[in-house]
Amino acid sequence: MMRKITLTLIASLLPQIGYCQTSSDSLHERVIFAIAHNDAAALTSRDYEEIQNKITRGDTEYISLYPELTQEPFLGAAAFQEGIDTALALALTVNTPATLKQVTPHNINIVCGMPFIEPTEKMIERYYTSAHAQLAGTGKSGAACLDILEGQMKDIKAADKAGKMEWGEDEY
Repeated sequence: MMRKITLTLIASLLPQIGYCQTSSDSLHERVIFAIAHNDAAALTSRDYEEIQNKITRGDTEYISLYPELTQEPFLGAAAFQEGIDTALALALTVNTPATLKQVTPHNINIVCGMPFIEPTEKMIERYYTSAHAQLAGTGKSGAACLDILEGQMKDIKAADKAGKMEWGEDEY
C-alpha cells in the first residue's frame, strides 16, 4: 500500500518537473506513471521491449517493478506478458538477489528453469553453468530455485539420451 502511495505521489509530480511522455530517457517515469494511474496507454511496443531488455540485463530498478508489471494496466500487452517471466529467468544469471525476490509459486518453474525454446546444447550448458553457480552461492534463499534448475537439467539430459531432445540450430 505504501509503495502504491509513493508511486502515485511520484507520478503526480512528474508534470511539474518536466515529465515528457515521448522522451526515451523517461521510460522508468512513464512506467511509474502507468502504475500509479492504472493506464499504460503512453507505452509503446518498443517501450515494452526495452522494459524486457532491462529486466533481462538485470536492471534492479525494473526487476523490482515485476509484481506491478504482471498486473493491470499491463495485462493488455500480450507479447510483453508472455515474455516477462523469461526475461526474469535470464536476469537470474546477472542479478540473482533481485531476481530471487520476485520468484513466486506462480512463476518459479519458468524463472528457475531453462528459459529457452529450441536451445542449442551450448546455450543450455552455458546458462546452466552460470545459473547454477549463482544459485549455489545464495544458500537457503535460492535452494528451491536451484532444485528446479537441476531437475530441468536432469530432464533435458534424459530426453537427449533418449533421442527426444529437439536442439535448436542457432544461438540467440
